[in-house]
Amino acid sequence: MAAHSIPRHVILTGPPGMGKTTVVRKVVEQLVKEDLPIQGFYTEELRKDGKRIGFDCVSVTDTDNREPLARVAEGRPKKMSVGNYNVDIESFEKIAFPSLSHEKGQVMPIWIIDEVGKMEMFSDNFTQTVVDLVNAPNTTILAVVPVPKGRPTPILDEIRQRKDVKSIWVSKLNRDNIIKDVTEALTESYHTYAPQDDTSDDVT
Repeated sequence: MAAHSIPRHVILTGPPGMGKTTVVRKVVEQLVKEDLPIQGFYTEELRKDGKRIGFDCVSVTDTDNREPLARVAEGRPKKMSVGNYNVDIESFEKIAFPSLSHEKGQVMPIWIIDEVGKMEMFSDNFTQTVVDLVNAPNTTILAVVPVPKGRPTPILDEIRQRKDVKSIWVSKLNRDNIIKDVTEALTESYHTYAPQDDTSDDVT
């Protein structure tokens, strides 16, 4: 298969509660078993007494390394809020930026970004980092992108429409069956596009 016909990035999308993050974590497990380098973060739901109270941002390489992304608002929501949740951008960036940084001399990883949504995009620096990674010629990305809702988001629309993106709709019916397909797509992309040495600095 010609390299240009192999998707570079895999996007998981679908309604909330379908198990997109669960798919991401299972795919990460498979990539680790195959000794493929990974780097990035996922968003974990927090519950107390059966009720969702917020979300944490968690490093995929060290699950003890986590910071709050959002918490249920007590009283009036703050300026940076989504629904009933106040977003803690400063804490989020403590995980997001180190997780998505690449220095010359490092092995290029498969990037894991869960997710690129309204909460995370309050950070302009994070948004630009995602754009830079997507546009870099030697990157492979697994990202979660929410279903379009309300006001259009040009950056997300552009990512969804890219010809080098494989978009997969996640549902309760297919979430257990797509693990292999996602893993294989990322593996093929990585072996096709990643630099053959560890000296590339052609990303942000």
